[in-house]
Amino acid sequence: MVDPGTAEFRWAPIEGATRYEVDVAGGIPTRGGTIMRSFTAHSIDSPVFKIDQLPPDEATALRSQPAGTEGSWQVRAYDSRGLLVGKTLAARKIVVPGFARKAPR
Repeated sequence: MVDPGTAEFRWAPIEGATRYEVDVAGGIPTRGGTIMRSFTAHSIDSPVFKIDQLPPDEATALRSQPAGTEGSWQVRAYDSRGLLVGKTLAARKIVVPGFARKAPR
């Protein structure tokens, strides 16, 4: 379970990596199905990511995910030349805890 308001995503450092990109995606249930939202944080210089590192509008959207929302996150690592040197083998699952949380105003 992940509280998107306070979550901190961590991974093992990749040798040779000078920056990371983190993708976070979440599904929003609707009457017609599920709407997927995906956000990418670029140029993260350490193996730790907090939602506050996204642009404010994207961070707000992720923080307002309703309880029970399922999503995923994954990481790509790049060297100083911009070459991909590592990535997660598969997206890691996240679930927003099942408590009532007010959406930001």
